[in-house]
Amino acid sequence: GGNKHVRSNSSQLVNHIHENNNIKKGITYLESKMFKEAINCFENELIINPDNKVALLNLGYCYQNMNQFQNSTQYFSKILQIDNKVK
Repeated sequence: GGNKHVRSNSSQLVNHIHENNNIKKGITYLESKMFKEAINCFENELIINPDNKVALLNLGYCYQNMNQFQNSTQYFSKILQIDNKVK
């Protein structure tokens, strides 16, 4: 079963590279107050990694800044759900 282990590691690595790109770009947009663009980046990250707390937190922050409080609350509560998952 050694091969299976190697394969899962390489796919995790690929995901990690994508994750850094999406998050980095999103934060750059966020700092420029380009919230819609930032949301796109963080949403793309969630497709790869649905439990990414950085993406969820930043999405909540973006929506908060756009006065879309219902959306922001959704993302913030998702973080709490992840934290409450049995590890």
